Amino acid sequence: VAIDGGLVVVGTLDGAYLFDAATGQQLEELIPDGGLPVGGSGVATIAGGFGQAVDIGGGRIVVGAKTANGSSLYSGAAYVFDTSGDELHKLNGGPAWSQFGGSVGIDGTTVVIGAKYASPNGKDSGAAHLFDALTGQPAGNLAPSDGHVFQHFGSSVGIDGLHIVIGAEWDNGGGFSAGAMYLYEVQGGSFITKLLASDGAPNDDLGA
Repeated sequence: VAIDGGLVVVGTLDGAYLFDAATGQQLEELIPDGGLPVGGSGVATIAGGFGQAVDIGGGRIVVGAKTANGSSLYSGAAYVFDTSGDELHKLNGGPAWSQFGGSVGIDGTTVVIGAKYASPNGKDSGAAHLFDALTGQPAGNLAPSDGHVFQHFGSSVGIDGLHIVIGAEWDNGGGFSAGAMYLYEVQGGSFITKLLASDGAPNDDLGA
């Protein structure tokens, strides 16, 4: 669920809806062009996870579909809509099984999409992808210099103004799977700092 400028977007297990925050009236049901996405092939198909991650900002809505066949099998996808419910862009960026779209964020003209099972720093280390909200074009990728296997960088994402924050729920910096958050600049994706809880402990999953 997310709110911006008097509009609320709510995701379901396989859908997303836009409401008026003042009246509670449903304004739109968000449906991708071509219908709801699916994942898999042949008889082994599953729901694409559309609606399990949502955000709204600047008159645009982004909805993730983490198990959809985006660019490849179960790679995931994300969709950008306007507040009239019209699809503007379909975003792809993750390899097979990466769950691109498992977390999403939008602010201004920047969209950030998490893919916690991508493997730039080893198996399931995770990544985040930036896109231009106006054009739908890729604008950069983020992965930490201290990334490691099963870190799940991209398990959560947030963006506001000049900053992006990315969760890494199984980061080992504060202990086994204690978790961490990484802060970046929107402009250029420059790394700022890594956030760890002062009382962090193994299996806290900070950033989940």
